[in-house]
Amino acid sequence: MRLLSRLAPVKASEERTLHFGFLAFFLVFTAWYMIRPVREALGIARGAGDLPWLMIATVVATLFANPLFSRLATRWPRHVLARRIYRFLALNLIGFHLVLVVFPSALGIDEGLRIGIGYGLFVWVSIFSLLIGSLLWSLCSEAFAPEAAGRLFGLFAAACSLGGLVGASITGFLATRLDEPLHVLLPAAVLLELAARASQHIPKQDTDSQAEQPLPGTAFEGLALTARSPYLLGISGYILSYTITGTLAYLIQGAVIDALALDLGSDIQRFAWLDQMTSAATLVVQLFCVLHVVRRAGVGLCLASLPLVFALGFGILWAFPVYAVLATFQVVRRVTNYGLAKPAREMLFTPLARAEKLKAKNLIDLFVYRTGDTLGSLLHIALTSLGIGIAGIAGIAVPLSLAWLGATPLLGRAFRSRTRR
Repeated sequence: MRLLSRLAPVKASEERTLHFGFLAFFLVFTAWYMIRPVREALGIARGAGDLPWLMIATVVATLFANPLFSRLATRWPRHVLARRIYRFLALNLIGFHLVLVVFPSALGIDEGLRIGIGYGLFVWVSIFSLLIGSLLWSLCSEAFAPEAAGRLFGLFAAACSLGGLVGASITGFLATRLDEPLHVLLPAAVLLELAARASQHIPKQDTDSQAEQPLPGTAFEGLALTARSPYLLGISGYILSYTITGTLAYLIQGAVIDALALDLGSDIQRFAWLDQMTSAATLVVQLFCVLHVVRRAGVGLCLASLPLVFALGFGILWAFPVYAVLATFQVVRRVTNYGLAKPAREMLFTPLARAEKLKAKNLIDLFVYRTGDTLGSLLHIALTSLGIGIAGIAGIAVPLSLAWLGATPLLGRAFRSRTRR
């Protein structure tokens, strides 16, 4: 852990929080990237045509999950909330494994029902993939002031990428070697339990006892807080733009890989390979570039890097709609997101009040994110129903990305203003 102190300037009072935060992020994202390729492969079990509807089903489920989460945030202290949710999610993974792998015959589960349950796993995992990261970022945004976040959040993002590299590598190695690829759900559940224990040791930097108390208010207060704040609405608009265009890229990817007509293990392995490449490249960017880029370019330019990559990537894909271009675009845009834009997005929450950091942030991370998925899915359905193919969809996404890019500097200026205040 001393290595972390050499990668970024760390004060003695910050070391404990940094080390446990890094460990928690690593464990959570190792678990997530072990499951992610499984989710992607299950999503195209009957063909890529079901993917847009699965995205819509996910946002409907999120409508129920977000108020429940906000309600729990009003009842449990933040460390209790994180620990219990991680353990609940781990039990869910064990439950899916029992149903799909251990007792399918005893339960009378045929192939059609198995695919349906797999779709349920796709939806549930899609929800908790946002929730588990959002919880940790909320804890860390409360533990560090904006100045410290600028120094250290790149290391937390690097922990996510390191976990992604390890998790995707494990699944990629096991996918075609296990008799049942879904066995990877069990070690992922164990990692979530370990993450639950590590998250308990992310303390607030000051001695404010309110940090250990449940948040007051109602379950729907996050919606009211967001609606009243132009700053939070700006963050919501940024994430909405990202998810609409990102969903279009994701659905194009699913259609291309589905066309290769591989089996479940091979599909999982191909998705894991993309995750491995992304995580490895992102880790290099985060360890050696993020701190210097954020300090010199600022949060605003880091935020702007992502829509610029989307505009260029969709433009090249429009001209050359082939798998090699798509794979390269997917890796570059995810590296830019996880390496630069994601740490910058999380810094946007550091000047906010505690209720905004937890309630409004989790509303944005869950509901707004999934709303963008829905809009992107509906747009994809509409375009494909008109007979528009990969190149046409990519061409339409270019002006959307440019509009997103044009609005980004406003958010950067708002962050600088709030930080000064």
